[in-house]
Amino acid sequence: MFFNKLLKLAIHPFSIILFFISIFIFYKFFGIEHYFSFDLIRKNYFFIMSGIEANLYLVILLYMIIYILVTTLSIPVATYLTIIGGLAFGPYKGTLIVLVSATIGATFIFIMFRYASNYFSKKINNKYLENIKEGFNRSPFSYLILLRLLPIFPFFLVNIVSAIMNIDSKKYIAATFIGMIPMTFFYCSLGSNAGLIINKKEFLNFDFLNSINFIIPFVGIILLLFLSYLYKQKIRGRND
Repeated sequence: MFFNKLLKLAIHPFSIILFFISIFIFYKFFGIEHYFSFDLIRKNYFFIMSGIEANLYLVILLYMIIYILVTTLSIPVATYLTIIGGLAFGPYKGTLIVLVSATIGATFIFIMFRYASNYFSKKINNKYLENIKEGFNRSPFSYLILLRLLPIFPFFLVNIVSAIMNIDSKKYIAATFIGMIPMTFFYCSLGSNAGLIINKKEFLNFDFLNSINFIIPFVGIILLLFLSYLYKQKIRGRND
C-alpha cells in the first residue's frame, strides 16, 4: 500500500516537473559544465587515456552509466560527453557506445512521462508542441526519425512528446537509435580528431580538417542544419 502511494506520488506530473527543475538548479549552482570542459580534458588527456587502456571495459561501463543518467535527467552536457566519447574510444566505437547510452536514457524519459501522459496531453497548447503532435499523427516512426535527425526541437522535448503521443515503444527505440547516428558520428569524429591533436601536442595544427573522418560528417551536419532551417521556416509560415 505504501509503495503504491509512493509510486503514484513519484509519477505525478508536478513531481516530475519539480524533479527536472531541481536538476537544472543543481546543474547551475554546482557548475557541472566545468567538469566536461575541453580545457580540463586537455590538461588530463594522458592520464585519462592511460586509465582507459588499463581498464577499457570498466571505463566504457562507467561512461555509459554517466551518459544514461545525463540523458535521463536532461542535463545539457550530452554534446560534451559525445565529444569525449569520440576522444576516448574513437569515432566508430564511440558512436556505438553513445548511441546505445543515449537511446537507453531517452527510453527512461519516455517511460517516465508515459505514466503522466494523460495530464500532459491536456496541457499542450504551445504552437511548436502542436506542430510536433501533428507530425506524429501523420507518420509516427518516420517523423520521430526526422526529429532525431534534424535539430529542430530540443532532445528532451521530443522524448516527452513521444510519450504523450503514445508512440509504440519499439518504434520509439528504433527511430531514436537510427535518427541520432549522423549527429553522433560527427561529434565523435570531432572528439577523435581533437585527441590526435592533443596527442601530438600540436594545438595549432589543423591537418585534421583534411581527414575523411571529419569532412564527411561535417558536410553531412551542414546539410542537416540547412534542412532543419528550411523545416523551421515551413513551420513558421504555417503558424503565421
